[in-house]
Amino acid sequence: MLFAEHTSKLNVDTERVTIGDVQQGTFQAFIAIDGSVDPLNTFYLDITEGGRLEKIYTDDDQPVEKGDTILKPSNTTLQIDFMTRETQLYDLMNERQNSEITMKQDLIRKQNELAEIEYNLVLAKRKFERNQMLFAEKVISQKEYAAAKDEYEYLNKRKILADRSVKQDAQLMNGRLHQLDESESKLLSHL
Repeated sequence: MLFAEHTSKLNVDTERVTIGDVQQGTFQAFIAIDGSVDPLNTFYLDITEGGRLEKIYTDDDQPVEKGDTILKPSNTTLQIDFMTRETQLYDLMNERQNSEITMKQDLIRKQNELAEIEYNLVLAKRKFERNQMLFAEKVISQKEYAAAKDEYEYLNKRKILADRSVKQDAQLMNGRLHQLDESESKLLSHL
């Protein structure tokens, strides 16, 4: 290894060698190298919906800051979809209001019916109790007593059913309004 030749060689075509006179001056070296320049950061813009580009606000190689408007895309299909969903939202809001009004009116009507039943029940109870005493004293007939008793029992059953109906309607109204509110919230978030 000590006696081996340690010089390096480079075989160059004679056509590629430039020969000139030695002069005093500034040394300029030129080495031709093929290469490519890559940007430090690259950001890709992706649009999930198709459409067209209406306007470009910046040119190539211009610096941008966060929040700057770069371009203005447009999609007529998406705009029509937005308007359709907005219309659906307004329709749902109107449906909710109309449903609430209708259900409240129905509930008030049933509460009025219940109040009338309760009033008639009080009158029937008085009549029944009075007829009960009169029947015990044998002042009225069995038929009159039975009619007062039947009317009292009938109104008592109607009151129970009317109470149940009013409570059930109130629960159904609250459930329906809750469903419409949820649908409205979902549609609003999708919008």
